[in-house]
Amino acid sequence: MRAGRISFGVVVALALAGPALAQTQTPAIAAFKSGAWTGRAQFDAQQNFEYCIVYRSGTDGIEYGFRVNNQLGMMVGLSNRAWNMQPSTGYEFSLELGDYKKTHRGAVSAEHRSTLWINVGNDADLRRAIAGGGTLNLVGKGNARFVLNLGGSDNAMRKLLTCTALFGVE
Repeated sequence: MRAGRISFGVVVALALAGPALAQTQTPAIAAFKSGAWTGRAQFDAQQNFEYCIVYRSGTDGIEYGFRVNNQLGMMVGLSNRAWNMQPSTGYEFSLELGDYKKTHRGAVSAEHRSTLWINVGNDADLRRAIAGGGTLNLVGKGNARFVLNLGGSDNAMRKLLTCTALFGVE
């Protein structure tokens, strides 16, 4: 019983501390795990909130995930250390997940030579589709196709949005 009161007190203290805590503590306090998914809050050098991210490892050395900023703008990311893409090169991908099918043009660029971020904006339909699990297909021109397992993504998305609400509040 006493442990329950102490845990509840810690939760309330963290909730009340909100942005002040995010700016004074190291980002390690903002790290979380959800099954195969790992997440954290990301801060700039001045400890200002940038975004929260969840990611996991896939097949063939690919890591993939989602990041959300305080405006609920979302990005879908893919990374593979073996890739050597031209930085800032534009790409076009169609995201397909169940009934969700949208093409994102001009919003995709190689952030580093091995990382690709697709800016999908504040898309509640995509967030719901991801939380529903299944398989996300990213289809590019030619034979570029990535099939991403979203197992456990329901809880990972809840934690991602909770992280964003906790640390991204202004």
